[in-house]
Amino acid sequence: MGQFHFRIRKDCIYVLPRDCPCAMHRYTFPLEDFFVNSGVMDPTTYAAFVDIAYTRAIQHYLSMGVTSAMIYATSDTNSTLRLAELCGHYGQRCFVGKVNMDRDDGRGEHFHVYEDTEEGLNETVRFLDEMAKLPCVQSSLVTPVITPRFALSCSDEMLNRLGELASERNLLIQTHMSENWDEVAAVEERFGKTYPQVYRDAGLLTNHSVMAHCVHLNESQLEMVMDSGATCSHCPCSNYQLSSGIAPIAWYQSKGYRRMGLGTDVSGGWAVSMLEDGGEEACQQRNVIPLNRSVSNKKQKEWRIYTVTS
Repeated sequence: MGQFHFRIRKDCIYVLPRDCPCAMHRYTFPLEDFFVNSGVMDPTTYAAFVDIAYTRAIQHYLSMGVTSAMIYATSDTNSTLRLAELCGHYGQRCFVGKVNMDRDDGRGEHFHVYEDTEEGLNETVRFLDEMAKLPCVQSSLVTPVITPRFALSCSDEMLNRLGELASERNLLIQTHMSENWDEVAAVEERFGKTYPQVYRDAGLLTNHSVMAHCVHLNESQLEMVMDSGATCSHCPCSNYQLSSGIAPIAWYQSKGYRRMGLGTDVSGGWAVSMLEDGGEEACQQRNVIPLNRSVSNKKQKEWRIYTVTS
């Protein structure tokens, strides 16, 4: 599909081939628990629940013009496979990831969303093998993605072996990085290295990676991301709503970083519409304080949003 260019003014360019958020979550812990189906529902009711929930979500996204997306599903393999089938059925171009998380940081103790390390890795292999059999995957409409939720929710072994699996099968990778200051500090305390270093050393920061958020990167960390060829998916509505911060996009651009996309991060963010997400991005970037004074006020107002689809 061709790209459509239209100019509002010289320093403001939209490139919108079609709406394609780079980071979408289908659900968070309480609702994810239903998709794991820990015995709350009988098999028939569970299957109906999964179909209804995912069908409504896909149809809503399509009604908002979201024709292509990267999706974090849940840690449950079967329901994630069903999500992929439904994306194919309704014609939504999707990169679907079964979420990996084997280390409870204290938030999920009442839920069943965490996995044993070996079980999680084996289920990820099963997910990939079963995905390969789906017609929508064989036609490249839907693509599997390696999806460690984020560094703190995964053991070192999980991160390393997911990196190996992504390399062996030449797969895309999606995860979170540097979303808020508390998270950044917790990562550095646990691993003894920066957030980008954690992913780089595990083989998860590559030119096949899409890193959600990337709000708090200093110059050396930004250089590491640039050297890897990884893409940043900025999620302005989510970052604003959760008080995570505002990614200094103009400063990143002034350092030569261009591999940036736009994500909704629902339900962290309130907007499914990419136009609304882009509007929020525009407001934030016009008002964010540059981290480096070499970025002029004029440059700070020169913002660009790219949504890219294949």
